[in-house]
Amino acid sequence: MRGQITHFVIFGVIIVGAVFLLMTLRKTTLKEEGIKSIAVPEQAKPVKEVVDSCINGIASDGANLMGFQAGYINVPADSKPRSIVNQFSNNLEIFPNTDIVVPYWYYLKSNNVEKTQIPKLKDMENELASYIEWNLKDCLANVRPLADNGYEINFGDAETDVTIGNER
Repeated sequence: MRGQITHFVIFGVIIVGAVFLLMTLRKTTLKEEGIKSIAVPEQAKPVKEVVDSCINGIASDGANLMGFQAGYINVPADSKPRSIVNQFSNNLEIFPNTDIVVPYWYYLKSNNVEKTQIPKLKDMENELASYIEWNLKDCLANVRPLADNGYEINFGDAETDVTIGNER
């Protein structure tokens, strides 16, 4: 009887160890895939550094804004604006008479009907991608001084694909 228990314990330890090893290898592989970058010639590295800095800065600003505004960059408009008559709204005005608001995920409409407006992950990704595309041209104005150093820089339309993951 004790011999059978020993075999089961050893077998269990081997399975747990194998699962742990596979999860560790998988996580390491995924991190390495995310780090891959486009190889650029040595002469273009200053331009790439400015562009990467722009993209990282804009993405970080957009993610922070989304965090401050309950998952929205553009807060959903209320069907009826807040007034003395309409005390209910789909957002909380942080400072009176400003645009600083936080949308409610659950609220009562002006007719006392319950409403939810929780943003979907895909909508958040699309909104962040639009934010990056919209702000990228202004940020890339920092690349223009490099043109004075002999670089010929041409801008095209940006296409942004955002994936929101679990890790920072």
